[in-house]
Amino acid sequence: MRLGAVYRRVAILVGSLVLVACRDGVSPRFVDSVRLFPDSAHMALGEVFEFRVLVLDQRGDSLPERTERVRISNRNPDVVNAEVRASTLRITSVAPGTATLEAQLGFGTGSAVVFVAPESVARIAIDPSPVTVPNDGQAAVQARLFDAADQELDPAGHRISWRVLNSTVTVGSPAATATLRAGNFLTLPRTDTLVLVVDDLSVRTLITVR
Repeated sequence: MRLGAVYRRVAILVGSLVLVACRDGVSPRFVDSVRLFPDSAHMALGEVFEFRVLVLDQRGDSLPERTERVRISNRNPDVVNAEVRASTLRITSVAPGTATLEAQLGFGTGSAVVFVAPESVARIAIDPSPVTVPNDGQAAVQARLFDAADQELDPAGHRISWRVLNSTVTVGSPAATATLRAGNFLTLPRTDTLVLVVDDLSVRTLITVR
């Protein structure tokens, strides 16, 4: 056998041994990606939820010993509180809204989105009711929301809209507090109907322009 052929066979054998050694975990393992599982969650107010924190190497194998080194970025701390505990990310919802969580370790990053629903509304009211608006003037009205126990709720996170049936006055804001503006009418009084819609509920009241 020629010397060159012997060298080639030795090189192939050494390469095979190196490949086997790498597959057996001899090669260094580095963080390739970080994942939060699941990648989203829907929560009620005051609820607690846990994401799994997964740190993966270049072969997709788990590195659980590095989980506690993961840094968590919470873009919306007013919506949820976040805390890493061992291999889990513990979330507590504190307000309605949407929060984005980002996990990072080395070059590996991952993210998850949390949706916090507002409390269920059982009843709504317009305050004051009925409403009196001065001629060529304005008046403020407020949407009030109540739960099944008739406790008043924070309107944040709820879909709120106002409308006037006959356009006698205009509504200046779609928020929980709105401003009604009346034109300068020659004939008084004038009446109209104000409608408040919150989520799937609606209520109406009388408007009088004097």
